[in-house]
Amino acid sequence: MVSKAGKNQSRVFYMPKYRRIMKGISVLVIRWNGSEYRYSKPCKYCSEYMKILGIKKIHYSLDDGSIESHKMKNFTSEHLSISQRGAQKT
Repeated sequence: MVSKAGKNQSRVFYMPKYRRIMKGISVLVIRWNGSEYRYSKPCKYCSEYMKILGIKKIHYSLDDGSIESHKMKNFTSEHLSISQRGAQKT
């Protein structure tokens, strides 16, 4: 999902088929660099999409190897990926 492309973001609103499929599921996001787990909290744009799509829960890895879990209705994220932070500078 592209954070700066408004037309791509708006497409999510016109995807009722995908909202029916995604509603009520849980998502697990894990980053592994070959020797250890890495922080994988979804960015603020992805978390907004997940709420729109009706995803129920999010689970993601932390640097210490643990998994953090949240209900999407209570989940907020201000995290931006490296590429998103770079795009904001331009």
